[in-house]
Amino acid sequence: LRMTAGFHRGSFGFPTTAINSQCRSPAGIQPSCTVWKSHFSQKRKQNVFLHSGKITRHCYPVALALSTQGHLACSEEFILHPNLSISPRGVQKVTFHAGETAVTVPFSKEAAAGLSNAINTLLQTFQKKAAATKPQRWESLEFQHSSADGVHVELFCNPNAYSNAFQAKVLMTVGDGNIKVISEGLLSAIKSDIDQFVEMSS
Repeated sequence: LRMTAGFHRGSFGFPTTAINSQCRSPAGIQPSCTVWKSHFSQKRKQNVFLHSGKITRHCYPVALALSTQGHLACSEEFILHPNLSISPRGVQKVTFHAGETAVTVPFSKEAAAGLSNAINTLLQTFQKKAAATKPQRWESLEFQHSSADGVHVELFCNPNAYSNAFQAKVLMTVGDGNIKVISEGLLSAIKSDIDQFVEMSS
């Protein structure tokens, strides 16, 4: 899946305008990549290059094209990692894949590290459970995170309900006070999402 967002000319920072979506899977590009397109006048060119240097650290390299009039002919194409995007204010976001639901939320490095540690602890719990000779209750994974703009994320997994980590599912709840999304996905998928986010944001 490749999503293309087109922006009108204006100040750099991805202003909110019309968005066009194109779904395709070109060779060499990972699925669910996001392509940001932005058009700027000659006056904004310097800011474009300054800011693009910050963004391309998390992007696949894409050439810039300039027209003879000095404007950005086809503008920049920032192909971001499937699990890492950048908001207009520079806030990083992660995309969680829970079943057939994909939810993108603001997420900090600190929150990602906390969730990664919680998942690793849960995996250790499953190892202890497999080696245990007597049945017992095991501690569940309960993770909560609230971003500065009010988006709240909750993840819950009960190891007592699954025989091993490969079958374990995570209940994910995302809301912002006006809307709430609840979905369930494999623990392995959530772990993969957060591991990729940590890797790309480091």
